[in-house]
Amino acid sequence: MASVVGNARRAFLTNFLLCVMLLCTTWLSATVRLAITDMDGTEIEHAGVSQLFGVVVETDARGDCSLSKIEGLENFHRVGTLSNSRITSAGRVACNGYIMRVDEPGSYSVGPAHVYINGREEIVAAIQLEVKQEARTAGAADRKNHNKPFARLTVSQSEVFVREPVTCTLRFYYSRAQVRNVQGQSVDVKDTVIIDRQNSQQGSETIDGKTWNYIEWSWRLLSKKEGSLTLPACLINFEELQSGGFLFPTMQSKHLYSNAVLLEVHALPLCDEPIQAVGLFERLEARVDQPVARAGDALVLTLRIEGSGFFDDEHPVALQEMPDALKWYESKNYDLSPERDGTAGKACEFVVQGLHEGEWQIPVQHIVYFDTAARECRTLASTPLQITITPGQAVMGMVPNIPTTCVGQAADELSPLIAGDGLSWWAHEQRALPWWLVLVLIVVPSVIVASALIRRRLLQTPLVRKKTLFSSARTELLVLTQRGEVNNLHALFTRLFARLYDDPAIDLMSENLQRRLRDAGLKPETLERWQQFADRCAEAAFYTIDSESMSKESLFLVADQWLIFFKERL
Repeated sequence: MASVVGNARRAFLTNFLLCVMLLCTTWLSATVRLAITDMDGTEIEHAGVSQLFGVVVETDARGDCSLSKIEGLENFHRVGTLSNSRITSAGRVACNGYIMRVDEPGSYSVGPAHVYINGREEIVAAIQLEVKQEARTAGAADRKNHNKPFARLTVSQSEVFVREPVTCTLRFYYSRAQVRNVQGQSVDVKDTVIIDRQNSQQGSETIDGKTWNYIEWSWRLLSKKEGSLTLPACLINFEELQSGGFLFPTMQSKHLYSNAVLLEVHALPLCDEPIQAVGLFERLEARVDQPVARAGDALVLTLRIEGSGFFDDEHPVALQEMPDALKWYESKNYDLSPERDGTAGKACEFVVQGLHEGEWQIPVQHIVYFDTAARECRTLASTPLQITITPGQAVMGMVPNIPTTCVGQAADELSPLIAGDGLSWWAHEQRALPWWLVLVLIVVPSVIVASALIRRRLLQTPLVRKKTLFSSARTELLVLTQRGEVNNLHALFTRLFARLYDDPAIDLMSENLQRRLRDAGLKPETLERWQQFADRCAEAAFYTIDSESMSKESLFLVADQWLIFFKERL
């Protein structure tokens, strides 16, 4: 019996030692490594610029595994974290990792990593991460999923000049029809302008012998600065059918990223004059609405720039070398439409006022632009225009008649009477004034002076001053309405703003007034309506307009509404 018990004990101890040795051998032979994966957990050969990827620690050890820290991620953008204990495609356990993004290509060192396996710290050696401009290259496991959707971002040209537009195209490729609610999102890039966004379009394309369906978005982009410009990867959100059959389908929300694109933006070449536009332009035409005008009347000069391109706001189109006898103002700019104007381009209008009668010439006008096809600076010039300024209507002022008086006679009548003793009549009958008269003579002037000072001080306060200015303006508007003098509305509002802002040089058509109104909080649509009203007032003041063709009552009514509006807002 004792031998049986002894044998059982020896067998138990032997099995126990064997289990301990097996566990130790398994733990000692466990491998721990750093890996770069895509968002599905598949290991990738390299990462793409601005694409999301995972940095994880993988191990084949059995037991608890937790990540403490991964060094060398200072140059990366951390987007999120990865879940713990994910089983990778190679059968390993992925400890907690990070979702990262890199916006610049290059070679980066990732690691070392500090990880705890079954309570014991392990230090994993660092690895090199290659971040390339093109889309990531998947491993063997991902190549098996050749039907997986993917996205691709392309540009019409990789090298452009400043303010030269480039067409960007984002395509989402899928091979199965179980894809719904696809949405593409682009990332705004600093110092760029996006124009002409197009609605999504569908189509098909054959890639490496396989036909893919795609959904496409396109837009045009131009850069305001030179240098290397990286267009980040675009996000695609979509839903894909997973299971449930025909009657009860189950849709799973997914997302993926496209590749990033690198653009080289070159600076515009140096020219003798500032470059005002970039594009393809054909002709510059100057025209006036009337070749003959009276002195003081206004005519409209229009510069039509035919072609396509983009203009520099820092160097706007302006009139050049105008004679001193012609005063001009900027009026408005608008785009030309092929349907309305027969050509594309831009029109710039100017109000020209002749100051002196005679024959005057509007000289040749020109603009300097960068031709994106010829890759050089070019100049467009107009033909000179001849205009005639006739004498204006003379305005004769009425001079008041000053009555003539006899100086000697007036002096005799107004001089005091002299008594025989040489004293005046007051000295001859001098006597004391009553106390109440003295009080009146002191108090009344004091009250008048104090009232004047108080009134003057009150008028200098912004609130009272503004109320007084607008009350005077409405009173003046009432007089103009009764007289039907619609041509004086321009002068009324000019005086109002000049007094309100204490700026005698202010003008209704000036950018200074537009800036002040924008600073006061007026919305763009309100400013546009005000500009239309100001144009009507300018037309009434500077043009000879038939009274029946213009509704004076409507213009006076709108003027009163603007006075009420500005009184409440300014």
